[in-house]
Amino acid sequence: MGGIERMSQHHPFRPPAAGLHFADLQSGGGGGDDHVIRDASFDDGEQLRDINTPENLLLSKQIGETVNAAMDALPEELRTAIMLRELEGLSYEEIAKIMDCPIGTIRSRIFRAREAVATKLRPLLDTNPDRRW
Repeated sequence: MGGIERMSQHHPFRPPAAGLHFADLQSGGGGGDDHVIRDASFDDGEQLRDINTPENLLLSKQIGETVNAAMDALPEELRTAIMLRELEGLSYEEIAKIMDCPIGTIRSRIFRAREAVATKLRPLLDTNPDRRW
């Protein structure tokens, strides 16, 4: 079975399984320049997916610095609640016990902390003000 026939068996928006080889894929043309790709695979495209470009590395650094600055600027009760939830992975109930306050208060503090961080990140992420991220 030729490479083109194998490709047509896959959903147009889903790539074939990694490692699928396209043997003898030829692009026809009237000129004498027929291009033949032999044994190319999706694995060969791994280098094309490298997202560690200088721009992305700089943006990641800026995002990290912005999140850290936003967290440092939070009032202590908001910072504690969001850190226990997001960094420690505690449930709302566990946080309520630790902070000795109602669970509704914990939910409110975490929401307000997330909103404060999102507000600082929006300019970097070029996000619509109506959306958190």
